[in-house]
Parts: sequence; structure tokens; C-alpha cells
Amino acid sequence: MSQVTSGHVERSFTLASGAASDFRLDWVEFNKDRWQRVSITPDSFPSSIQVESEWSTTDVGNNTTLWTTLRNTGIGVGVFRLGYLLAPGI
Repeated sequence: MSQVTSGHVERSFTLASGAASDFRLDWVEFNKDRWQRVSITPDSFPSSIQVESEWSTTDVGNNTTLWTTLRNTGIGVGVFRLGYLLAPGI
């Protein structure tokens, strides 16, 4: 049985109120039979960071980039960490 792998980026990110930004996570020789998702863990409270969109791209070397657009929908500066899940195909 295959298992899910998870982890997080070791640094915090900030977004001003109303601001949006793209973030990317890269994998080399990523197996096409897997799926990936990003998660957000707030480091400041209250905080309201929303995933606006998420998509992935690949190249001829089977390297994969997961792109995610995040928006701060709160009234203050949002501080957060990115996490990820990698899992076998369904």
C-alpha cells in the first residue's frame, strides 16, 4: 500500500490585507500517477488566507510545479506557512 507524504515549507510568508500572490512548489521527476495539494497554516491570529486557484505544470523531464494563488481576505497582515500533500493516484 502506498502512503501519503506531507510536509511544510520552513519559512513563514506574509500577505497584506486584500493582496494576492502566486506560490510554487517544485518536484523533480514527479510520478504522473500521484496527486498533490497545498495547505495553509496561519501563524498570526486572526488571519484569513484563501486559496483562489491551484494548478500544475510539467516539462519534458517529468518535473512538476504546483502553482497556487493565495489572497488575504482579512483586515490585517496575514502570516502563514505553506504545507503540501503528495499521494498516490486514486
